[in-house]
Amino acid sequence: LDRRLILVEGAWSVMKLHQAKVTGVVALGGTSASASQRALLARARRLVLLLDGDEAGRTATARFTNDRLHSALRTIGCPTGRDPADLDEATLRGLLGPDA
Repeated sequence: LDRRLILVEGAWSVMKLHQAKVTGVVALGGTSASASQRALLARARRLVLLLDGDEAGRTATARFTNDRLHSALRTIGCPTGRDPADLDEATLRGLLGPDA
């Protein structure tokens, strides 16, 4: 893949980011990645991890970081108790930065 992927936990977060005109968003369908998902993610040029701001999301973020999920991994912490689907467009863009 010749672009950045944004990795979120669920489909609602994918839809929310799509509504905000953010492209390249994929969902894990939870807080873990299978071997086949990991192989596909490794093909991305850059990977942004934007998991939910609950305990499970923060634990998964730490695990993916420690496991070195991707050589060009950037992690973004979602506000505590929130997930990307809960956030407004301005907040999402602020979290993702200028290349959102």
